[in-house]
Amino acid sequence: AYTLSRVYATELEYRLIAGELPGEAPALTCRWDWRFLDRHTIEVLLGLAVSHTTERPERVRVSYVGIVRLPDGTPDLPLTDFVRHVAPEWLLPWVSEAIHSLTGRGYFGGVPLGPLDISALIPQSADEATGVHQASGTTLY
Repeated sequence: AYTLSRVYATELEYRLIAGELPGEAPALTCRWDWRFLDRHTIEVLLGLAVSHTTERPERVRVSYVGIVRLPDGTPDLPLTDFVRHVAPEWLLPWVSEAIHSLTGRGYFGGVPLGPLDISALIPQSADEATGVHQASGTTLY
């Protein structure tokens, strides 16, 4: 089985925005990538950003990385499916809690994200991920 061995934040940003044109509704954007650290370990990045609006002139950006040990032998779930669908779901509670916590300490109250289909928010195809480029080369790392 894939094993999540460590989770850490790489970006925690809360910013009041002045002088920029806001959107009508807060837009939620997603960053996602993965890469090999060695033959038995990958890291998966999940980041979310909430844009500012007229009512909430604040912007929040949060990114977390999970370090995952690969299973011995052939896994039941292919690596490409795991990094695209399962690993982001593992990281989503940390990202969501950080966004709620950062905005909860701001001027306008917390922004609860509610249920998200994180796989639908991931912006790039699995073929564009760093790990795919590493695996197609002569070395994995």
